Amino acid sequence: MAAVPCVDGSAGGFGCLNVGLEAQLTIAELGGRNPDRLTDVWGWTDPATGAEIAIVLSSFATVFVDVTRPSEPVVLARLPSPSAVSDILPPRDVKVYRDHAYVVGESPGHGLQVLDLTALRELTESPAVLVETARYSGFSTAHNLAVNPESGFGYVARSDACPGGLHIVDLADPAAPAPAGCFATGRTHDVQCVDYAGPAVAFRGRELCFGSNETFVAVSDVTDKAAPVLVSATTYDGVGYTHQGWLTEDHRYFLVGDEFDEMQQGHDTRTWVFDVADPAAPSPVGFYQATVPAVDHNLYVVGDLAYLANYRSGLRIVRLDDPATASLT
Repeated sequence: MAAVPCVDGSAGGFGCLNVGLEAQLTIAELGGRNPDRLTDVWGWTDPATGAEIAIVLSSFATVFVDVTRPSEPVVLARLPSPSAVSDILPPRDVKVYRDHAYVVGESPGHGLQVLDLTALRELTESPAVLVETARYSGFSTAHNLAVNPESGFGYVARSDACPGGLHIVDLADPAAPAPAGCFATGRTHDVQCVDYAGPAVAFRGRELCFGSNETFVAVSDVTDKAAPVLVSATTYDGVGYTHQGWLTEDHRYFLVGDEFDEMQQGHDTRTWVFDVADPAAPSPVGFYQATVPAVDHNLYVVGDLAYLANYRSGLRIVRLDDPATASLT
């Protein structure tokens, strides 16, 4: 299909505001089975060629799509799920570090699948079927994965090897992950880990993880992988399921999506804002409420914009006017 601009609130049959539809690929066009589900998406920009690659997860495979020309996406290759998988379960997650993709999944036997993404430069056919570069078997199942690109460590959430916490993996050799620790801080669903550079002088230079832990936001100091420390645990009014969050670029505020509050309390989509100027004492300053009742899922912050993914209202982009008062537009 050709690119479709946003005109009179519609683009290719989808509601829109200031965002057009460049292209759309079906599960069948991605090579998915029937039935199949798409479970996550990440990306990689090839530092040598500039190619922009979307990494799309289905229940059965990782699909690599060249979106350098957004209106003309090309399915380059598929990496099947690990052969050790005994039962296909949909939830899978992927992150990228030093030109390697790392994939986890809830299917028993999945472990951490590794692919050297530079292999995409040498394809002789399209779509190609790839072979994994390596697989780390320090755990069998996991729900989510975070990578701190500054420290070079991966943080696996909800794995069977570190129930309820973070299974820490050393990625110093990107093709040979090694175990580095386990830290149980309640049931961590998702996490962002950073080399802290925020306003709290006492924590500068420390590696902190900001976790979404079902009923509270957890801040952990994981600088010492053998002895991580829980810095704080903060809940908020109307908590349903603290699902996922992301820091502003100055590490001053943490935006959080709650997966259950809309369903449990009947209000419209809420995005919570926490003031984390002091990681030892975060404070929820309020929430931004949309005009639809969709369940929020994942969000990411780039500059003064937050990109919010929802179950039934697509992608919504909000401007951070004044996070101190949870003022978003």
